[in-house]
Amino acid sequence: MAEIEQTFEERLISGTGILVLPDAAKKARYLRLYFDVKRDPESNYLNLAYEPPRGRFANISVMRGVHVMQTFPVEYKSQMVAFYGDPAGQALVAVQCMYEGVLQTFVNLGLALSLIPISVENKIAEFENVNPLPDRIIVKCYGSAAVRLVLKGKKYDKCDPSDDEPVEEPPVPPPPIEPVPPGTPLDVSPPYDPDDLAEPFDPDPLDVPEDPPDPFPTEPCLSYTVTVQIRAADPNDPFANAIADTRVFLGVIAPFRLSPVSSAANPTNNVSFQQSSCTNGVVTGEYIFTAGVSGGSVLRFGEIVAVVPT
Repeated sequence: MAEIEQTFEERLISGTGILVLPDAAKKARYLRLYFDVKRDPESNYLNLAYEPPRGRFANISVMRGVHVMQTFPVEYKSQMVAFYGDPAGQALVAVQCMYEGVLQTFVNLGLALSLIPISVENKIAEFENVNPLPDRIIVKCYGSAAVRLVLKGKKYDKCDPSDDEPVEEPPVPPPPIEPVPPGTPLDVSPPYDPDDLAEPFDPDPLDVPEDPPDPFPTEPCLSYTVTVQIRAADPNDPFANAIADTRVFLGVIAPFRLSPVSSAANPTNNVSFQQSSCTNGVVTGEYIFTAGVSGGSVLRFGEIVAVVPT
C-alpha cells in the first residue's frame, strides 16, 4: 500500500535562516515545502488585486552545494512549492513488481503440477536514486517577518505482496499556523551547527534573547574580593555537582572572568580566573592576569558566587 506523506523537517525563521534537507528527504519521490507566515513585518503592503492578497514576506534561495538552483519570493501567507526526484524511478519499481509477479506465476504453476521446486530470481537491479533535489533552502525574511517552513514528502512505493489495491492518500498540509502581531518576539529555530560561521543564521533582532543581567555588576578598575566555586561535572563521579573546591581572590581589578566559560552541560578540564590591570583609572590590560583554579582529567565547571567591593 502506498505510504502517506511524512514530515522531514520543520523550522521557524526570522531574519536569515536555513532549512537543511535530511538524508531521508534526498531520496524522496517528491517533496512539498510549505511556507506559513507566523509574523507580519512591521510595514506590510498587500496587493488586494489578488485573492488571497499578495505581499512580500521572504525571499527563498534553493541551493545544491554552493550553486543556486532557483529563487522565488514568498508572496502569500500560506504558500507551497514542490520538488520532484527522478520520475523514472517509480516506473522502474513498477517494472520490478510486474516481473516479480510473472516469476511468481511460474512458481505457482510448478506447485500446481507437482513439479520439482522452481528457483526464480529477479535480475532487475534496484533503482539508484540520482538525487536531483536540493540540499538546503536559504530564507531571507522581509523586514521583521517570521516564516514557518515544513518539509513534507513521499518515498518511492515498493512492491506490495498483498492483494489490496494501493490507496493513494491525498497530501495533508501542515496544521494552520497561529499568527502573532507584528513586533512580537518569537522563539525561532536555532542554527544546525552553532560553531559553523558559514551557516546562514541571522535572526531578526526581535528574536535574539537578551543576555541575563549580571548578578554581580562591577565598575572597571575598582577592586573586589571574588569567591569562586568549582564543581565536579562527571555523571559517574559520586560527588557530581558537589562543591569540589572554593577559591577566594583578594584585590581583584575589574573586569574579571572565568575562562573558559563552563557549566554543568559544558564542563572543562581546566578552569582559570582572569583579571585586568588599570593605569590612572583606565583599563590598560583586559584579562591580562590569569590564575589557574582547577585542572587535571576530571571534568569540572566554575561559578563566581560572591563579589564584594574592597
